Amino acid sequence: MAGLRVNRNNAKLFNNVGHALEGEKNFTEALKYFQQATLCVLSLVVLYALAMLYCYHLFICLVICFKTRY
Repeated sequence: MAGLRVNRNNAKLFNNVGHALEGEKNFTEALKYFQQATLCVLSLVVLYALAMLYCYHLFICLVICFKTRY
């Protein structure tokens, strides 16, 4: 669990700890770590979606500028 103290946003670490706790039959604690892993992944998905939206908007602006110029 030392890795979690270093990086609180690593979904793979949370997932691995959850599996370790699951192996020890500590299902309640495992669930908490799996949920935290999900939150990390959702954050990355949201950031990716925002980046794609920004790129699409930039592309549309460039097309409009190109069409008005030529």
